[in-house]
Amino acid sequence: MPAPNYVLEPCAHCGKPVRRTVAQIAGGVHRFCDRACFAAWYGPNRITKACAVCGKPFTLKPSKAVDRRHCSQACYDVARRQQLVTYVCRQCGRRYRRPDQKLWNGSVFCSSKCQGLHRRMPESARSIYAHEFTPELKRSIRKRDKATCQLCGCTNRSTNGRKLHVHHIDYDKTNNHPSNLVTLCHNCHSRTNYDRPSWRRYFAEHLPQEIV
Repeated sequence: MPAPNYVLEPCAHCGKPVRRTVAQIAGGVHRFCDRACFAAWYGPNRITKACAVCGKPFTLKPSKAVDRRHCSQACYDVARRQQLVTYVCRQCGRRYRRPDQKLWNGSVFCSSKCQGLHRRMPESARSIYAHEFTPELKRSIRKRDKATCQLCGCTNRSTNGRKLHVHHIDYDKTNNHPSNLVTLCHNCHSRTNYDRPSWRRYFAEHLPQEIV
C-alpha cells in the first residue's frame, strides 16, 4: 500500500490535527483547521489605525502602518485632491495644479510638450536642437520630399506606419534651413551617424536640385 502524500500536523491556532502536504511543510505555509481559527490567528497580527480623511478605524498589517493612512481608495483620492498645489509652467507661463510630491523628479512644466520645447531653448543646459526645429517645420520637409526616404525610397506605410525622420545634412542641429534638412527613414537615419564626412559628400552630390 503506497504511503500517503500528506502528514498530520497540529493547527497553527488550536492544535487540532490537520493534513499538510510535503510542499506546504517545506514552504513554511501555515495550516488551519477552519476559517475561524485562521481569523483568530490572523487578527492579533494586525493593528488598527484611524483614516486620515474620514476618521474611520481600519485594520492593516504592521508592515503597512507607516505608508498607509487611508481606509479606502476613495479616501486616498480625496487626500490627493486636497494636496494639489498651483504651479506656473516654466515654458509657457500657464498655471497648472499638481500634487506636491510630484516635484521630486524636477517636474516644472505643465506638459511633456512644454518640457521638450524648453530643452531646445538656447539657455537650457540640455539644449540639443534649436528652437526653430518645430513639428511644423518637420512636416513641411516630409511634404517637400513626398513622404519618402531620400536614401532607400521607403514611405511611412512601408515602415509599419512609423514617422519618417528629418535629418540635418551638416549635423549642425542649429542650422534649420530647408536646404540642410532631408527626409530619412529610421534605419537610414541610423546609418548616417557613422562616417559623417562621407555622408556629407553623398548628400551634396546626390540630393535632388529642389532640395539642395
